[in-house]
Amino acid sequence: MLQRTEPSPSVPSRPSGSPPRTLVLLALAGVQVVFGTHYVAGKVVLEHIPALPWAALRVTGAALLLLLLLGLRRERIPMDRHTVYRFTGFAVLGVVINQVCFMMGLSRTTAIHSSLINCSIPILTLVLAILAGRERITPRRAAGFALALAGVLFLLRVWSFDPGSLLIRGDLITLVNSLSFSAFLVVSKPQLERMPALPATCLLFVLGAPMVIALAAPGLAAMDFSVVPPLVWLLGAYIIIFPTVLAYFINYWALRHATSSLVAFFVYLQPLVAATFAAVFLGEALTGHLVLSFLLVAAGIGLVAVQIRR
Repeated sequence: MLQRTEPSPSVPSRPSGSPPRTLVLLALAGVQVVFGTHYVAGKVVLEHIPALPWAALRVTGAALLLLLLLGLRRERIPMDRHTVYRFTGFAVLGVVINQVCFMMGLSRTTAIHSSLINCSIPILTLVLAILAGRERITPRRAAGFALALAGVLFLLRVWSFDPGSLLIRGDLITLVNSLSFSAFLVVSKPQLERMPALPATCLLFVLGAPMVIALAAPGLAAMDFSVVPPLVWLLGAYIIIFPTVLAYFINYWALRHATSSLVAFFVYLQPLVAATFAAVFLGEALTGHLVLSFLLVAAGIGLVAVQIRR
């Protein structure tokens, strides 16, 4: 990654035209709060809409909303053959496998487990980047990997691993979702850096939506949409507008004015927000086992994140 020298913490300095640091911090916190509430909202939606149909509805809704935003901003999507080929592959990793496995995993595990496993995406991304030769391993990073892996294995209770457990299956499917998105970040980075954020995101969802719809077609055909309560549709709209579309753009804006290490630390808020909302609205318990798992993962990401610069 490109190296950038940070200003001394004791000297409040920011480039001319940059937003106040407090605004950037609030934006980062807001994004993670939105992502954290998504786990609970998603659990409620999945009680009434099966995982695959809901994944198709979410991705399609996001694609349509992104197309609308693209039209309002009068931006265009590059549609040359090579771009479409590349982005089709990116969409398989970053939209199809990612969204399908996220929904299928969340429908089988708890909101707290799902948020904790997804909290490991930054470190999984760095692991894959090292394997691809784009980053190098250091003693600090190796220790961080070991701690984060220990946290995930502790969460999965490897000493009494039961592959037949619905919770374990949900955790493993969620882990596939995390790995898929991490792989997407690594392989798509060079191309995405050369294209504006809105057209790139729109193209990913537009190409990914038909594939997710094809996977969900039997479930969609069997659904009786009239029995879905209005509250569920409202929560679904919230998920599409905020965690799926709006939060992405706020996060992208914040990334232009903050280091990757700072952004990585804010990921810790997701399981805390998810745990709070899950305890209040879903009755999920925050056990000592979950707390220790979170601390191990957080310590691992922390060791790695302090070396990440953008």
